Amino acid sequence: MCEKAAEKFDLVKGVHVHKNTLKVIMETKKMYDVLLFGQMMKDRIVLQNETHRATGGAVYYAGFAVQRSGVRVAIVTKLAKNDDELLDELRESGVEVFAVYDAVTSSIEITYPGEQPDKRTAHFPCVAQPFTMADIPDVRAEIVHLCPLLRGEISLAMVRKMREQARLLSLDAQGFMRDKTEDGAMRLTDWEEKAAGLALVDILKVDDVEAEILTGESDLRKAVESLAAYGPREIVVTYKDGMIVYTDGIVYEAPFTSRNFKGRTGRGDTTMGAYLARRLSHSPEEACQFAGALVSLKMEEHGPFRKTLQDVNQRLRESYRDAV
Repeated sequence: MCEKAAEKFDLVKGVHVHKNTLKVIMETKKMYDVLLFGQMMKDRIVLQNETHRATGGAVYYAGFAVQRSGVRVAIVTKLAKNDDELLDELRESGVEVFAVYDAVTSSIEITYPGEQPDKRTAHFPCVAQPFTMADIPDVRAEIVHLCPLLRGEISLAMVRKMREQARLLSLDAQGFMRDKTEDGAMRLTDWEEKAAGLALVDILKVDDVEAEILTGESDLRKAVESLAAYGPREIVVTYKDGMIVYTDGIVYEAPFTSRNFKGRTGRGDTTMGAYLARRLSHSPEEACQFAGALVSLKMEEHGPFRKTLQDVNQRLRESYRDAV
């Protein structure tokens, strides 16, 4: 059941950033390496008939991946005031939180009917209200990553606004393609505004299914080439066996090396958080391998990535002989 908070709360911040004042703003506003934008979630996960309840959401999984990678990270998120404790773990880990309070916290029920980690169904019993311009904090970031839950949560106008507040803009297409039916079930459809939206994006995240829906191409190489034609310089794709990064006509690949998949939920968001954090100071190839190693470790345990950089480096050495 979707429970509403007793009161409606609003956190209002943010001003328009004009391009002719961008240099001054970069020098005076609070600066982060990565700023993540999306909703917190309450998850109910059914994996091989075993039910697990947990905190979730793209900013939750990506936030831990970025923080554990050793860079400055903040999240902008929306949830009910009486669920604010869901943010405690992030705050305690060093993630700065800009909370926008709504009447409800979004929730999702994910069912994995078999052993295949990519075969799942999703249902949304409760969804918070979309973000507004007033929810954008008055800060700057090297990379802003937009990772909404459902279509309409972040408007194209907000994408344009965030383009002005970041050196690089990253976007997960899932939240611009995914919506829910009247009974709360999830469905994926093409993003009608993709031409305008992707033209604003530097780094794009999709999975193989989303790439095919966006382009009509079942061949992954052709799909990423088609997506790149819209404007993104780097495209990160996750699929059942691993991830690829496409940039400048070159494909870099990192297979997943997880020993089990009980922590499958949050795979894409963890992958992207790790990739963006590493990409700040490393090449696309190096960032791809780093993200592949980190998310492989994450999928072996429920919840977000909680291990160390030393653990990631060890998995890198074990899994990728040509790790750079």
